[in-house]
Amino acid sequence: MAAIDGNPSLALGNAYGSNITNIALILGLVALISPIKVNPQVLRKELPILLVITLIAGWQLFDLNLSTVDAWCLIGIFLLFVFWTVWQGMHNSGDALAVEVITELASTPTMSLKASILWLALGLLLLVFASRLLVYGAVFIAHSLGISDLIIGLTVVAIGTSLPE
Repeated sequence: MAAIDGNPSLALGNAYGSNITNIALILGLVALISPIKVNPQVLRKELPILLVITLIAGWQLFDLNLSTVDAWCLIGIFLLFVFWTVWQGMHNSGDALAVEVITELASTPTMSLKASILWLALGLLLLVFASRLLVYGAVFIAHSLGISDLIIGLTVVAIGTSLPE
């Protein structure tokens, strides 16, 4: 919404700030509450990919411009990663942690398809409304206090978008 409204600094700050918030704040808080089980295969396979993608995105920003070509490159990398992850999931069934999670989810009560669709639609509408409100509020605060949109995106907006996760 920030990029559509002509505020790319806020969007960029949110994207990077949200990653920092998810890794440092959210993951840290969760680990304080309860230790996190991590499959060693995740660290071996996905951590290097995360590092490479982060370096590519940083390299793209080296010229202080994120072009349309850069965006398509990142989207392509994302799609490749999604397809690779799905392929890995279909061909490797030995993830004990996933089996434990699936077993736990199977025992939870379900709702009807109509109710699920209704809640999904309502959630999406509220998400769009709340994101608009967040962007407008953050831009207003930034301009009122003379703070750059990038800083507001890296802090307030990033934390606000990451907390629901």
